Amino acid sequence: MQKVRAWQVLDPVDNGMILPAGMTRVVLVPSTGARINCLVARSLWLRTRGLLGRPHLPPRMGMLIERCSSVHTVGMTYPIDVVFLAGDFRVLRVVSGLRPLRAAWCPHASYTLELGESQAAAAGIMVGELLRPLTTLHHVHGAPRPSRAVCEPRGGLTA
Repeated sequence: MQKVRAWQVLDPVDNGMILPAGMTRVVLVPSTGARINCLVARSLWLRTRGLLGRPHLPPRMGMLIERCSSVHTVGMTYPIDVVFLAGDFRVLRVVSGLRPLRAAWCPHASYTLELGESQAAAAGIMVGELLRPLTTLHHVHGAPRPSRAVCEPRGGLTA
């Protein structure tokens, strides 16, 4: 059995996996029914780091970053798909194949979902769609807020 250090926690979903403290997991389901297993980054350090220094994500695996409306890929070695979500998990913007040394943002996003390249399309994630969490995020800061704005591909807003 692996030793759990003070800065680590056992994953409540898979007791064999050790996660950094401040990180948990959630499963998000788009209307296609595909399941996306997400690591949830809560702490400042985990939100700042995101996928930086981590290996490619396997299919149907992602990182959900709380309180995040922008990402960059400085220091990344591979492209990623980025999905910006409102507080109610409605998709505001999808950026496919964001290459290293690039940035993307969506001003009204509450969450950012980082996926492997082409995984947003493979899961059928589209703007306006509501992703359904299968597990409750007890650590979410604030109540879900309905989204009124949708981010256009160039970062503009529409009501």
